[in-house]
This record gives sequence, C-alpha cells and structure tokens, in this order.
Amino acid sequence: MKTYPVISILYAISSLANEGPTRILLNTLRHLDRTRYAPAIATFTAEKESSLLADFERLSVPVHQLSKAKNGQSVGLGGRFMAFRSLLSSGQFDVVHAHCPRSLFYVVSASPRNVQTIYTAHVYPEPQFQVIHGPVKGRIIATGSNIAMRFIDKPIACADSVASEYLEKRSIRIDAVNNGIEGMDISGLGDKNHALKKLGLDPSRKYFMFVGRLSREKRVEELVRAFTAINTHGSDLIVVGGGPEEAVLREIAGP
Repeated sequence: MKTYPVISILYAISSLANEGPTRILLNTLRHLDRTRYAPAIATFTAEKESSLLADFERLSVPVHQLSKAKNGQSVGLGGRFMAFRSLLSSGQFDVVHAHCPRSLFYVVSASPRNVQTIYTAHVYPEPQFQVIHGPVKGRIIATGSNIAMRFIDKPIACADSVASEYLEKRSIRIDAVNNGIEGMDISGLGDKNHALKKLGLDPSRKYFMFVGRLSREKRVEELVRAFTAINTHGSDLIVVGGGPEEAVLREIAGP
C-alpha cells in the first residue's frame, strides 16, 4: 500500500464569525482526511458574538488567534503581522490557504518561499466591497486584492460565476472549485405539496426564496422592496437566514 506524507495546512481567515467562508471552511474540515492532512487556523481579528470558534475546537483543529496576546491583551496590526510571519517561518506548515482579502494581504506579504500559497475568492470583490466600505475605499481594497492575488501560487474561485467575472473584468484566469454542502436526508419530506404543507405553506401559491446571511452587501433589502413593489397575488417571498440586517428587513416586510 502506497503511503503519502502528511501535509500541514494553515487556513488564514479574518475571524470565525458565522459567515459563508467560515461555514465552508468548517464543513471542509469536518470531512478532511486527517491521515493525509494536518489542519490549523490563523485568525486576525477579535471573535464576534456569532463566532463558530467552539465548533472548530470540537474538531480538534488548533486555532491561532493572532489578535490576542497570551495575557489576553489585544495585539496591533504590526504585532499580528510579526506573529503570522513567525508562524509561517516556523517550518510547521507546507501550505497556507487564505479565505478573505485581509488574510490574502497577510499571506502575500509574510509567506516564505518554501510555503505554497492558495487563495479562495468567495466573491468578485468590487461590488461587495463598495457596498461595505463605500465607493472609493471599496474600490481601493478590491484593486489591492486583485493585485495581491497575482502573487498567489494557486488562486481559486468558489464558483464558476466568480471565476468568469475575474476573467471577463480583470483578465485573471483562475480555476473554480465549487462550494460543497453538508449532506442531509430529505426523503422524509415527500413530494413538493406534502413538504409545503409540512412547513405550513400553501401549495397553491408560488414561492420565491432567498437563503443566506442577512448583511448589507447581500442587498436583501433591495430584493424585499422590489418584490413588495411588483408582487402580484398568488406569490410570496421567503427569506431564510440571520445577520445584522434582520431587524431592518422584518420592519420592511411587515407582519
């Protein structure tokens, strides 16, 4: 039987907040072959109330919180950079995999040549960053992200659509590795009408659904307002998710 050396991977991400890239990383690690890969995580900002840190700890994945010193005090930008560079220079890791623009900048500026670098682009950055940071700052960050990605050994996109946008708008050719989803048994739901009734929904109506994080850059507010404006009788919009915009959306949608 052929054996392979264990590959040590450091996943770099801003924080372990309950957001799309974090959940994708969590599911990846749940199914990672630990006989072939040894994962660890580095984060750069303080954990939020929605942190999934405990879920990663239950998987016995080491998490290096670079924003926090051993005495519990917060660490500045320079201290985080030095800690990250020291971590990568320790010889512990064969690969470092960045999952957000912040970690991308850290990886590009701190990685030694003997560590292979990977970056997953979860979105084409400019539209989202301009919503989050404003048109000027958002464009600057997006441009910096696109430049930094050219220094990565293996950039990948989380979907074919993201890879297509990079090619069309920036002439950056990257492979797409589509996000997986956690397997689940839906056989108990039966046919569509039975499933709708089980969920308390009227099978005679048409339903449009949004599933995702309710945050400003997702522009769910625009979706709700547009649906309310053009809606005809016989259809409903269902929004599934949570996040900072939930209260605003509930107010707009009404009872």
